[in-house]
Amino acid sequence: MGMAGCGSEEKNTSNADAEQKSETASETREEGQAPEQTDTEGSEEAELQTTESEHAETGLTFADLAALQFEFCSGAGGWSTDFTIEKDGSFSGVYHDSDMGDTGDGYPNGTMYYCNFSGHFTNLTKVDDDTYEMSLADISYQNTVGDTEILDDMLYVYTDVYGLEGTDTFRIYLPGTPREKLTEDEWFWIAAGNESETELTMTVIVNEPNEYGIYSYERSTASEEAQGIYNSLLSYNDELEQQLQSASTQQEMNEITAQMYQNSDDSLNQIWHIVKYNSDETEFSQILEEQKSWITEKEAEAEKIRAANNGSSAEMDVNIKLNDLTEERCRELLEYLKN
Repeated sequence: MGMAGCGSEEKNTSNADAEQKSETASETREEGQAPEQTDTEGSEEAELQTTESEHAETGLTFADLAALQFEFCSGAGGWSTDFTIEKDGSFSGVYHDSDMGDTGDGYPNGTMYYCNFSGHFTNLTKVDDDTYEMSLADISYQNTVGDTEILDDMLYVYTDVYGLEGTDTFRIYLPGTPREKLTEDEWFWIAAGNESETELTMTVIVNEPNEYGIYSYERSTASEEAQGIYNSLLSYNDELEQQLQSASTQQEMNEITAQMYQNSDDSLNQIWHIVKYNSDETEFSQILEEQKSWITEKEAEAEKIRAANNGSSAEMDVNIKLNDLTEERCRELLEYLKN
């Protein structure tokens, strides 16, 4: 994702403890089991208010930042942190770092350091014509930092995010900012994607204590972004379907189908997030009510299967049904973004 040729610095991942807390349209599972459903409405009440400076007739706003995709990465290191900011200051993203040489019993495909994170920025204020500042109000993780699990013969180590640590205040530099406003280390991170040696040609977020530069590029349209998520969902689940066909034990089948449902569930959460921030209040209220009804109907379908089948294949059958319904719901949400 994003531009090639990021800074080539190596890094170490962190396993500091963090509280598990995420905004979802449904939620995650324990290993080998389907995810339980959460209420999509609770996060609506938790949204933070933005400052008056954001709503000024002139100057940078979170709505301006919502048009951009942000990335902090190293081409040589094989890792990246990618995130987007919404018009209310909320943000979400993914960090990943793979080490294919770090293998062991049960994970011949290597190790993946990974986190799915979300939070809120607030207090977007002007410093000067080129510079703004914003505060990090909170950040949370879908998986508990330090937890591990094996998926697809790869060890997943859940970490905290790289690039946003060490400060709660971030600088934002606008296109046209002179190079000398950034330190050499900050410039290093964004130089390959910048089109000038003397000034910024893109919006950059800077983590000053760590001298990280986080570059930006134009974000895909909401419809394109959601369609890409859905296409990735289908591709991954097709691979899992092939694994399911060759599975030899019921436990393997249970785990593979649980992974399929988890993938669909994660994709639904991502698409839901896009729909939420690209719908007006009236439309989203209607979609939210539909989502609540869908959750109730989905769980009822799962209970029917459990009631009719208490054998060893019941868990697999439930996972398959929930996956099918969730994939279908993803397709339905895509239609809202095409209107």
